[in-house]
Amino acid sequence: MNKVRKKRLLSRKKKEPEKTSKIQKVLNTLVAVSAVAVGLLTIRGHLKDNFKRSPEVKIQVLKNIEKSAANKYSVHTPGKARFLNNQTHYFNVNDRLKSRLETIKLKATRDSLYASITYVTASAGAGKSWIGLGITKQVFGKKMKMISLRKLFVKPITPITGINVSQKPDLKMRVTLPGVAENPVTVSEMPYFEISIEQLLKITGASKERIVVIDDLDEIHPQASKQILRKLENYYRSATKPSISFIVFGRPEAFYPHLNNTHRRSFREVKVVNLQTPIYKNKSELKVRFDNWATRKLRDQSQKVDIFGQALKYFKQFPYLVLSLSNASSSDKVFDYIQGICVNELAPTNWKVEEQKMRKHIVDLALRRNQDTHSRPRANGLFSKEYYAMLAKVAAHYTKSEELNKKTGWFSVASSEELTVKMAHKTLRFNVSEVLDRSGLITIKPVNINTISYKFDVFWMHRYFVEYYNANLAKFNK
Repeated sequence: MNKVRKKRLLSRKKKEPEKTSKIQKVLNTLVAVSAVAVGLLTIRGHLKDNFKRSPEVKIQVLKNIEKSAANKYSVHTPGKARFLNNQTHYFNVNDRLKSRLETIKLKATRDSLYASITYVTASAGAGKSWIGLGITKQVFGKKMKMISLRKLFVKPITPITGINVSQKPDLKMRVTLPGVAENPVTVSEMPYFEISIEQLLKITGASKERIVVIDDLDEIHPQASKQILRKLENYYRSATKPSISFIVFGRPEAFYPHLNNTHRRSFREVKVVNLQTPIYKNKSELKVRFDNWATRKLRDQSQKVDIFGQALKYFKQFPYLVLSLSNASSSDKVFDYIQGICVNELAPTNWKVEEQKMRKHIVDLALRRNQDTHSRPRANGLFSKEYYAMLAKVAAHYTKSEELNKKTGWFSVASSEELTVKMAHKTLRFNVSEVLDRSGLITIKPVNINTISYKFDVFWMHRYFVEYYNANLAKFNK
């Protein structure tokens, strides 16, 4: 019997692991089912949260880009300035333009038949007229002829006989109202005309000049600027061309439709020069930039110390603000704003409110300036709310888009791309490039004939418009 019991005990022990194994499998299955259930509940919860969550656009990626770009400026760091005045600083960083112009001067002196074309570009407010033309005058002196397309065709003192100038739509949108079909609306127009290069030289008395400067290419209709560039290059390669070197100034958006044309021929003596913007690397260099502003803007120079001290406080409180220093017009507006604070002896009691007021003030002034030169809607003017909404939609859309370079802030746009933005009582549909081109708030880098890269200049304006979108438009654009 003992042997029989032992066999039974042994057989039980062998069967117990099998029982345990089956129980474990059941438990494992229950755990797995529970995990799936929890997972489904979690997903459901997330979906519910996302449904409830406001459709605001996150701006952290823009703040990261601002911070990275601002690190190049160390305006609170002691040190010696690398230049004596601000103009010298601009000239130094644009030595490529000066070198190009000096080469033209030398070749024109040695060869009476020498001819060339130079396209000089820079974004709005970057200093085309001040720096670009300043360098040109420094190289050529009085031995050049200046042609302003603005004075001739945009706001002429007297109309030019034989040249028909008309206003042609440049920025359009399609508006849908409740219960009403979509309707096209012209937001702004720009002057359009057709003229030959021979006519242009004749009416300006430049036919016998060796150096001819054409300015304000971006202040006329895009189709007019495109045909001027095309005719200029055709004129350059004609058998009867005179020995003239043309230097043409304008924003990039005035050049890229022509330069990106696949049928355009390239020439050895046709060059494009992009003006560079300076960086201020220490407190002394910032002081040089500030002194440039103070000399032009302050009647009472004794105010300089107080205003500069206040400026340092603002740059410390809002580090991204140093990005404005790369744009001559924008940095002037920053110092203008700070001067107003000092004159009224008002110290900010709420820096957050102050930041919002300051940024709106600077953006509105930029839009106002661009209304005067490029017929774009100004703040508080006709179509101003619609224009703000379109800019805000673009900024918000490309912040979320894969087209945004998360290190530099550039984003790519197809030339035919359209967006839609809903306002309280209307819906707008618009072409993205039309809204951005000539806005005065961007810089451009053409990719190919169908794609353009854009970046807000100055960059903190990108975040400004996204925040405007979140505060005023997100609730309508869920």
